[in-house]
Amino acid sequence: RYELGVLPSGALLVGLRARDVSGPAGGAGLAIDLRLPLGATVGVGARYATRGNPDARLHRVAIDIVGGYAWRRGAYELRTVVGFVVEPWWVDSRGAALRHPQTATGARPGPLLGGVLGVSQGWLWRARPEANTALRLGMRAQLQAGALAPGGIGRIRSVRDDVIQEVARIGGVELSLGVDAQLWFTLRSRSTTRDDRPRGRAHSKPSSPPSSSPPSSSPPSS
Repeated sequence: RYELGVLPSGALLVGLRARDVSGPAGGAGLAIDLRLPLGATVGVGARYATRGNPDARLHRVAIDIVGGYAWRRGAYELRTVVGFVVEPWWVDSRGAALRHPQTATGARPGPLLGGVLGVSQGWLWRARPEANTALRLGMRAQLQAGALAPGGIGRIRSVRDDVIQEVARIGGVELSLGVDAQLWFTLRSRSTTRDDRPRGRAHSKPSSPPSSSPPSSSPPSS
């Protein structure tokens, strides 16, 4: 059977680099998944994350397309996906000057481009075994590697009164940890939605008309 999953989520984003002084970033997202009868899955999602200091804040929106496999045994599910991500970003300044990565022409770089690898495990709960909806509760870890569109990793800094402070690092390898509360809907297949009524009149074999034999005449008596 085909299943459609809706996943709102929260996550903690951590840059995997020893000199990353920005600290973890909080975020939230929404994903839509389609699970095929044999367990293969495809999905699309959007995630928002923010990080900053009192003078400026970096905002990021990651849009990813993934595919993978969701293995189930009873109520337990283990899901593994890989995919592509594009991540637009922008910075809000609160009165401070900004220093951010630049291209060779002096323009601000485009969005982050990269890949994602996600693993999550959870347990499915149904009100009744034959119910068409299920709630999945679980934990998720996602590894993302990306670079600015021209290539490379950049740092965003704010400058106020000749004091330079780091706002965030953008690009590189990041780990996202979160919890899942996903709602699955079973999609009706053609075999369960087709009309079982006969598509036309039943053709019955026409009955032969009753045979009529001519009345027998008795021979005249002599």
